[in-house]
Amino acid sequence: MKSFYTLTILVSITLSSFSQTTFWTEDFGTGCNQGQLASAFTGTNGAWTATDVTSANNAANKFYVSGTEAFTGLGNCGQGCLDNPSLTDQSLHVGGVYVEYLATPIVEADLGASYNVGGIGAFGFQSATDIRAESPVINCSGYQNIELEFDYMEGGEGSIDNAILHYYTGTSWGVLDDPAKSVTGCPNNQGTWTHYSYSLPAIINDLPNFQVGFKWVNADDGTGTEPSFAVDNITLTGDITTGINDVKDNGLRIVQFDDAIEVDFADVDEEIFIVKGFDILGQEVASSANNGSNRIFKRSFNKKDCIEIRLVNLRKSELNLLT
Repeated sequence: MKSFYTLTILVSITLSSFSQTTFWTEDFGTGCNQGQLASAFTGTNGAWTATDVTSANNAANKFYVSGTEAFTGLGNCGQGCLDNPSLTDQSLHVGGVYVEYLATPIVEADLGASYNVGGIGAFGFQSATDIRAESPVINCSGYQNIELEFDYMEGGEGSIDNAILHYYTGTSWGVLDDPAKSVTGCPNNQGTWTHYSYSLPAIINDLPNFQVGFKWVNADDGTGTEPSFAVDNITLTGDITTGINDVKDNGLRIVQFDDAIEVDFADVDEEIFIVKGFDILGQEVASSANNGSNRIFKRSFNKKDCIEIRLVNLRKSELNLLT
């Protein structure tokens, strides 16, 4: 009776005909939820946080996750659940905090991507803001050539009232980009939902503790241009790159080609009996073997980025190579 053991080895195969894989998404859910701070939101990926980069003023703007600024589709003007209750596709956005003076409201909280530009210092309130919304930790292990995409709208006033894209490397935060202001001209000074794409630097490849951040700054000068900033539908895509060096200590050598791999068992002192290949759906695929002195096995790919090559030893073992 034949006994079996399993050896699993991960190897990256990337073909020119195979597109990148989306491995992380955030759409912020649905609902109206006016006034829900970003720091109180937990999505399918975990909890978001908000950090005051400099000390917060008593009327500084905040990041919210709510439907008061709903995603209405690319090219469409901003609008939210306060105007149209059917608009519940929540976004992450910058809005004002509630401010009142002598029991009279001056600023309402979270009216969508609408920020407090200040100018109410005479009443004892300062709205200068420097805050960053931070994603949960994102595991990029096994991915390279990573592309960050999202839908956004942005107003403000030059670099004084502005949104900046940040990233975390596991040790420190840095600036990725300063996205352009989106097209305005919509009713109620709202912006237009616009798509954005950015190729992340190589330092993010295989990074297990990456985070994306959105920083908002504004001055307390009483002037500005709506909207503030809103973002939705964040995705990360990348090429699968896991582990080609994992095989070198197992008496094996794996060579990667554009359309094939070769598995060399020259250092394995047992005869290989049969070679089988299986795709990610469990369907067997064709493979070829050379049982000569080099014991080289070559399997040609056909628009598949993942295959299990199963090598069954005539005497005692079955080796599974997940590539």
